[in-house]
Amino acid sequence: MITFRTDNLAKRFGSRGIFRNLSFEAHTGSVIALTGPNGSGKSTLSKILMGLLPASAGTITVTSTIPSVSEDSVSQELSLAERMLRTEAVTPYFSLYDALTGYENFAFFARLRNKDFDVKHAESWLSTFGLAGRGDDAVGSYSSGMRQRMKFAISFALEPEILFLDEPASNLDQSGKAIVFEQAQKIKSNALIFWATNEPDELQYADKVVRLV
Repeated sequence: MITFRTDNLAKRFGSRGIFRNLSFEAHTGSVIALTGPNGSGKSTLSKILMGLLPASAGTITVTSTIPSVSEDSVSQELSLAERMLRTEAVTPYFSLYDALTGYENFAFFARLRNKDFDVKHAESWLSTFGLAGRGDDAVGSYSSGMRQRMKFAISFALEPEILFLDEPASNLDQSGKAIVFEQAQKIKSNALIFWATNEPDELQYADKVVRLV
């Protein structure tokens, strides 16, 4: 189980404060919504939690707990490098490679995680996200909605323990949104999901809401 804890987290850009005194705790099996109006810092907070940006103040502690039948559970604090190996993200700043096929993108990101690429596994996730039979096509030929679906297919297929979704419904039609919501609920028993959104109807999928103002 992953436990994610922030204590008095704050971020400033020069003299401009983005947020401050942000403290919360979250665990595997939860969807945490990061919400607030445009400019409130949702994407900035996501990047800080992912380890892509430093906080101006406060701390982030992430631990992994392994249950044991013979003794007390063993908890280990994860380094930033260890955290990032367990993390996937679907964000506007996660780009696919247009010159590569769908399968080649799958293989590339799998290798980054030291995981084997399996065509059947990839095709199963492509099918789940409405991209059946498109794995051999160059991603540059995909529509914006198809690219977004491909991002989800890859990230979910890699079985992350921590998953960041930054405005995940962007470029998706109603069918695509429904698939994302359904699959997120299915994988959350084995993952901690952070969901950055300013869409009120998406908050119903969250177990906890962190509001930025």
